[in-house]
Amino acid sequence: MKVTVLGKSPSWQDAGGACSGYLVEHDGFRLLIDPGYATLPRLLTVADAAEVDAVLVSHGHPDHCADLNPLLRARAFRDDPAPALPTSRAFFSRSTALSLSGTTPPRSTRVATR
Repeated sequence: MKVTVLGKSPSWQDAGGACSGYLVEHDGFRLLIDPGYATLPRLLTVADAAEVDAVLVSHGHPDHCADLNPLLRARAFRDDPAPALPTSRAFFSRSTALSLSGTTPPRSTRVATR
């Protein structure tokens, strides 16, 4: 098993740094954990976006997931789009899982009132 630290900055990246982010590799499987701010450029120095097999986000704070969107774009907007990443209903709401799979969730018709 190999663990590459992509970032370790606090809630915002240090100058030239990146927030939380780790790439775990084992037997050809690549798991990206907590792709926080500025981790994607560092990931791309060690692996192509299409080579990531799964992503684990510990929680929804941006310093742990901000580079998820750029990762998904790097995978989708290429000449040979990478397959969708797996999602788990245990960790995601239905709308989040649909968004990650490329399906647009239905818009709510409820109007928020005070």
